[in-house]
Amino acid sequence: MKYVVIVCDGLSDRAITELNNKTPLSAAKTPVLDKLAGKCETGIAKTTDTVNQPDSLKTNMYILGYDPLKFYSGRPALSAISSGIRFTKEDTVLSCSYVELSDEEDFAKKHICSVSAELSEEEKYEISGLLKEKLGNDIFTFASDKNGNPYIIWKKGEPSPGVFFSPEPIVGEETGTHFPKSDYVIPLSGIMEKSYEILSQASINKKRREKGRPEINAVWIEDYGTKPEIESFSKKYGITGAVITDDRTIAGFAKTAGMHSFQIDSSDNFSSVPEFAFKELKSGTQLVYIHTVKAAKAALEGNFREKVKTVEDIDKQIIEPLHQFLKDSGEEFRIMIISSFACSCDIGCPTAEPVPYMIYDSRDKESASSVFDEIKAFESGKYISYGSDILQHFIDNENNLCS
Repeated sequence: MKYVVIVCDGLSDRAITELNNKTPLSAAKTPVLDKLAGKCETGIAKTTDTVNQPDSLKTNMYILGYDPLKFYSGRPALSAISSGIRFTKEDTVLSCSYVELSDEEDFAKKHICSVSAELSEEEKYEISGLLKEKLGNDIFTFASDKNGNPYIIWKKGEPSPGVFFSPEPIVGEETGTHFPKSDYVIPLSGIMEKSYEILSQASINKKRREKGRPEINAVWIEDYGTKPEIESFSKKYGITGAVITDDRTIAGFAKTAGMHSFQIDSSDNFSSVPEFAFKELKSGTQLVYIHTVKAAKAALEGNFREKVKTVEDIDKQIIEPLHQFLKDSGEEFRIMIISSFACSCDIGCPTAEPVPYMIYDSRDKESASSVFDEIKAFESGKYISYGSDILQHFIDNENNLCS
């Protein structure tokens, strides 16, 4: 048996006036999805909890079977893992942004002028080299991924060091009022101050000043995380798995769970997804988990037309070739399609209601095409109340075949 899971952030939505009171999922033209819906189990599932706001990482942790209330340990470590940055389970990973600070003498009185200026490849190389050479000490070391995103590895660091502040909302404000709220504020603010001493004198900023571009003269710590201690996917389910995703934290989580992990750029209309999936399925991987954030991005922008197009692209570029590949393989297979969380185009934010899912089993009897949308899923009467049960339900679907 082969298993394919297709998880779309923000796929579920509410009715939109401009779509004749349909949701983007029901308004989209999805002939392959409609054909599968004619012989499948549909229902709704709870992928959120009362503690966390719906978001991509935590809802996907639920779907993969790892309750975030037990296993969530922050995003930075997962992002670092996905990029191949090495650290131990005892270390704390601090994610950072490059910022431009004003020139007051007292570091605590400086203001954040701008955040995350565009860097050329040459600038990324120069800044990373400087900070790797000069910023580290016995406690902190600097690291960066292939895209130049900066991290600080806190050796045997405090796993819950306090409250950190993202720099974007505090542009124009004094740094000292937004230092980490932590018992470790002195070493943490000290490492940021040291980064200023290094970068403010760097030749890169002389060149940027000459061109009238914002300086990149400090590293600002904005979040923290540790490597989660979780059971491997293969031990948990007794099958092997791979994840294909356009979210680096989910790619990192998959690696932590011992799954093969592939990062994609969904801006290419998912053209690389089937290739990765075919490769894994041909090599003997039993479950392929495909995840995309693209529908949620469209909803957050209030762009319902783009969301409809994204649903149609998923049908054409992912579901159709995978279904055909699995049919041609001659093996029995199941496909699950699920919205990881709902996201409303009207209000431009995630919502916490249960989400629709469908499970197709190649052994089910043929029937006429139907539809898969929020209404059909809610009317089915099937409800998975605990998110971490979803994948086990899909794998153990022997007793849920459609007649």
